[in-house]
Amino acid sequence: MPINSTIALNTSTPGATIYYTTDGSIPTSIRAHGRGVVVHGFPLQTLIIRAIAVVPGKGASAVSTFLYTKGLPTQVPYPTANVATGALVSNKTKITLKSKSPKADIYYTTDGSTPTVKSTKGTSVLVTGSPGSVVTVQAIAVESGIPSPVAAFSYKIRSTVVQK
Repeated sequence: MPINSTIALNTSTPGATIYYTTDGSIPTSIRAHGRGVVVHGFPLQTLIIRAIAVVPGKGASAVSTFLYTKGLPTQVPYPTANVATGALVSNKTKITLKSKSPKADIYYTTDGSTPTVKSTKGTSVLVTGSPGSVVTVQAIAVESGIPSPVAAFSYKIRSTVVQK
């Protein structure tokens, strides 16, 4: 990515404001907002942009995470999950993470931190939380020492028991 680049942030949700961070933290409605992130310089090897779209009175979207790498090709595809981000799930729902790269190892976190090779390794994540809470699973796939971009999947724990 060249110095002084602009990265466009867009949403298809009418009336939404985009809030973002460039320090790896989870964005809130009190963080910077706008439709473009101007990158002045690129002092680190990677830049992580996290963004949410907020509609007044309707709440925030799930967190989207974007990773830009300088000088190092990102060859490993990011992990996917068998349950779509933003889904309403029961407490103790098992989410399965997968990589398109069969030799990649997957590492994940559920505490808001960015996953690394020191994070929990595996493909099965038990999503737990109190009713109404939001749990975000963040994951990377690593193959031959090369990490994928960070994938983030947010789930809201159901507040009531669903009868089958």
